[in-house]
Amino acid sequence: MPKVAYEVLHPDQNRSCVVFASPHSGRDYPFSFLRSSVLDEHSIRSSEDAFVDHLFECAPRYGAAFIKAGAPRAFVDMNRSEDELDPALIEGVRRQGHNPR
Repeated sequence: MPKVAYEVLHPDQNRSCVVFASPHSGRDYPFSFLRSSVLDEHSIRSSEDAFVDHLFECAPRYGAAFIKAGAPRAFVDMNRSEDELDPALIEGVRRQGHNPR
């Protein structure tokens, strides 16, 4: 497991109702996960929104909360609901109706 799935950075004082999020920029790949993947360490990172978290990590200084991923998207996609899980990839998941994603 990654050390943290995600981290919420709060501003000292809330000055905005906007919450910034970077759910696909996590890059804490557990060794056991990398070892079991058919992709090499470079190729597996192609699913990331690399460094988007760096672009928005200043949001708390301007009064907005920021949620950033720790877990990589290849490990868990934090921007999907349970009815979007792919039964072809995950054992035990039931097929839902058509999902355009």
